[in-house]
Amino acid sequence: MPHSKEIETLEALEEILGLLAKKEAQLLELGKEIEQVKAENERLRAESGQSRLQHEKETQTNSSFDALNRTVLIIDHVKMFRVNLASILNANGYEVVGECHPEESTIIETLLKKAPLIVTIDYHMPDLSCENIIKLIKEKAPDVKVVVISEELSYDSIYTMLKAGASDFVTKPVQPTRLLTVLKGLYPL
Repeated sequence: MPHSKEIETLEALEEILGLLAKKEAQLLELGKEIEQVKAENERLRAESGQSRLQHEKETQTNSSFDALNRTVLIIDHVKMFRVNLASILNANGYEVVGECHPEESTIIETLLKKAPLIVTIDYHMPDLSCENIIKLIKEKAPDVKVVVISEELSYDSIYTMLKAGASDFVTKPVQPTRLLTVLKGLYPL
């Protein structure tokens, strides 16, 4: 016959297993919702009519279009990270048209002046909400693809960023192959 301590331990383990099962179900549901938001974002982009990107694709050759869709604006509060990311991008045929510290006015000014087609943005920025900045970017330049970069991303934060208009995400430390795969997937030829 089990002792009361053993019974308590077994009951605690059963409770923990129940909580883990609920968490797993929540994560699966969030995963489904993330895929739905991605699909909805793609559907909306496809329905948006004759966008700047579509116009350029129709009027330019593939090689010049390929060069066009490789312009990137980097937004991160750590200068060394911006420099390292620019180095990776430049070495792989991307043109970094700007790097900026995350200040709303600087971001919008650079976005409008440099007209990149891809923006990488740090999720954790002092004094700014990544979600709000993504919404602002999409409001000012709806065709721009936004890639969120962060040391840690939960399903909730990924879902929130995708819903705000982000196209994809990459974790830090940035693995160049993962980053390049994500960027190439934004504008397949």
